[in-house]
Amino acid sequence: MCIAFVLLLGIGFGCEIHEGFANPCVVLGQDVGETAYTAGVLAAWGPLIFGPVSLGAGLLWGIANALSRYLASRR
Repeated sequence: MCIAFVLLLGIGFGCEIHEGFANPCVVLGQDVGETAYTAGVLAAWGPLIFGPVSLGAGLLWGIANALSRYLASRR
């Protein structure tokens, strides 16, 4: 979601967004530079932080699901 928002602001409204600092970004008369900066940081670093957590949770869920099916089939 953050990646789509950053792309929309960057391409659609010509805003410069990077991880260094917030730049002014005027959309419909409002400066959304700080919001764009935060979304850019989350878009860049979010997958690196939350990706392994999501992958681990999915792996644990798969193991628990397979184990419960195995135990159910033994009955």
